[in-house]
Amino acid sequence: MGERSETTNSETLEPGDKFLCRECCQHSEAVLNNSILECEICLYQIQQYDLVDYDRVQLDEEGRMSGRGAPVRLGKRPSRSSMGKFPGTTGNGRTWRYLDRVNNSGPDDGPTRSKKQTISLIKWRAKTAMHSRCSLELLDIGWPDGRQVNPNPVAIEKPIWRPAHPYGVGSSAAVCLHLAARDMGFDSKFDDWIRLCLPIELKNAASFGFRSLKRMRMILRVSRRSKTSAAESPRAILLRANLGETIYNKITKKIWEGWLECVQTELNHVNHPRPVLAALCHRIALEKGLPVIPDLIMKRFNVGKSYQNWLMIVG
Repeated sequence: MGERSETTNSETLEPGDKFLCRECCQHSEAVLNNSILECEICLYQIQQYDLVDYDRVQLDEEGRMSGRGAPVRLGKRPSRSSMGKFPGTTGNGRTWRYLDRVNNSGPDDGPTRSKKQTISLIKWRAKTAMHSRCSLELLDIGWPDGRQVNPNPVAIEKPIWRPAHPYGVGSSAAVCLHLAARDMGFDSKFDDWIRLCLPIELKNAASFGFRSLKRMRMILRVSRRSKTSAAESPRAILLRANLGETIYNKITKKIWEGWLECVQTELNHVNHPRPVLAALCHRIALEKGLPVIPDLIMKRFNVGKSYQNWLMIVG
């Protein structure tokens, strides 16, 4: 077989395809990792890749694939959100029960109308594709769907939109955009996101936004207690660093390979992914003759200058 032609991210890719990555703007190759196609250079997750050979799937008497539903892409979890339990039948209890029925009036194959509005607002206001993606991941944590696997129990009881009702859509979007920007190491002021996401004529708009922000911080405090949290995994940290936009775009793969070598040792690397990845970036950049800019590395990996203490260990 001959070489595959180069494609763009908008087309369906196969492992080994050459394409122009819209994240790092490099001509790269699509590699398969855990059923997800990624850019070989910047590790940007392009799309899911279905490994099932449908010709071998046994069909039932009516020609249907038993037990198989429609495919769901990462960050596109279908179903309705849950508002939790509301005691009482009068006053606030009755009001929230009514809102729960409204909230659950959406179609079975997708999120509620309110959540769809929040998703659209995030995509519109996000500064980059990676910023949008990180914000939507936070939205799924703070505003879980009914069919979501292992949803945060605190978020189910009281999702981020509820304290800011009736401005939960704009407040939720502002919170997720702000926290995602902070996680990515960029300067972010919550007041700026409030002005972008909430109505201009709304008085005390900040108070609605800060109610949702307070609730989201409580939800994340519970979510991040687990060491297996996706937000704190080494691969997620490296993706959030978004080195494809920097002078270190071509060494991202080397950094990941260096991390895999580190965790095989008997040292305590696995419990300190952020400073270790930052130190690997510093060391590999030095080896490749690239300019070493500590301020840039600290900003991208969200660490302090102390990451340099790991240079001798990862060297």
